[in-house]
Amino acid sequence: MNIINFFENEHQAMLMEKISQCDWSAARFLVELLQKGTFRETLGGWGELYLLMDGENLVSFATSSGQDAVRDESLTPWIGFVYTAPEYRGHRHAGKILTHAEVQAANRGYSKIYIATDHVGLYEKYGYVYQENRIDCWGSDQRVLYKNLEVKMRSIKSMEEKYLLPSLELVETVFTEHSDAEEGKLVRRLVEEIRSKRFYLPELELIMVDENDEVIGYVNFARFHLEGRYENELLLLSPVAVKTQLQRQHISKELIEYGFERAKEMGYKAVIVEGNPMNYRSRGFVTSADYGITAHESVGLPAPECLMVKELVPGGLDGIKGVVSYADYDCLR
Repeated sequence: MNIINFFENEHQAMLMEKISQCDWSAARFLVELLQKGTFRETLGGWGELYLLMDGENLVSFATSSGQDAVRDESLTPWIGFVYTAPEYRGHRHAGKILTHAEVQAANRGYSKIYIATDHVGLYEKYGYVYQENRIDCWGSDQRVLYKNLEVKMRSIKSMEEKYLLPSLELVETVFTEHSDAEEGKLVRRLVEEIRSKRFYLPELELIMVDENDEVIGYVNFARFHLEGRYENELLLLSPVAVKTQLQRQHISKELIEYGFERAKEMGYKAVIVEGNPMNYRSRGFVTSADYGITAHESVGLPAPECLMVKELVPGGLDGIKGVVSYADYDCLR
């Protein structure tokens, strides 16, 4: 069994169909929010949907969001829409989803999480404590429970000398584990080359460190040109690496979005990235060819959609067109 994030999965239509088949009216309301694209807006501005899968079978699911049916901005975040398929009940599978949502909330910096329910004793066995009764947005009386979370102290930093080697080792290890040793060495050489060239911006070589000052995440935004133009306007995002055991915990998301803000403050207009569209669409990237930015044949794109761009400011790509080439980097030739 494995837990997936709905918003990071390429089979969303199939997942919505499985949820809609559940014997629970709230499941159909959840699907309606997803289909209309109002899920996050309705649930306080942000939210995630986690699903426990047994192969292609839906075992359990739950949401984690800023708000839930009990509307009180002083109480956040919430776990909601908790459901386990009848044939899987009695094996504490819901606990796996709850734990996953709790870890993600702790990684966002929350020290407490809430659940609203009319059940007595169901969530208490997973460590939740009764706080009070409240009336929800539907006019129903709900028991509000909470659980204290263990917050992991993590911080984002621009590159410093003491992290130069550890970050290289992280990048090589992650890409070796994901692909093979050759790929790991190649991406390590790319980082070394970026650092040696005029495109390097130490302020935008970003790392995340844990409470032990260990590097657990890495992204690099370097200046980039299209056929000799726009070098002071465009950035290339590459590579992105997160310690394998800590992936799917929003580490890359936080690093990338922090980088967007820093880059915008520094006057850059747009970011180019090559990769799996499913990993970058949620960050605001779109197919670069739609803006007249295409890949040179030497890049060897699997598909045009794998080269993407994101505007950092409205109209940032106005008048910017050209061909992407990695000829400046020996390791990518």
